Amino acid sequence: MNAVASQGFEADIKAADADQMVVLHRWADGMILTMMFDDEMPEFTTREIRPGELPPTGGKDALTMATGYVFRVAEPRHDGHVQYDGRKYAFIEIYDYVPWTDEVAVRAKYDEVKTRAMAE
Repeated sequence: MNAVASQGFEADIKAADADQMVVLHRWADGMILTMMFDDEMPEFTTREIRPGELPPTGGKDALTMATGYVFRVAEPRHDGHVQYDGRKYAFIEIYDYVPWTDEVAVRAKYDEVKTRAMAE
């Protein structure tokens, strides 16, 4: 999968909605922060989970009821599946996520995630 550079909120959402991965930030150590649209987010991402408490999931339907934008961190790796700026990357963690249903929440999360990443 090829990733594209961030072009601002409107363009990034449009790209993610078109199944492109968008690179929002690159840290000094070479890792990148990506955003993509995911129509198979675990359904529990749409409600609050208390620490140490994971709701039971009983199959694909229970696992894939939410849809939204997922922000992931990827590190440079020769065996990675993501290509960006001439390098390969592999995902190492989910940085954050937001369900797509609330445009104001999506914009707020996008801004928050970018600001937090640039401060690190």
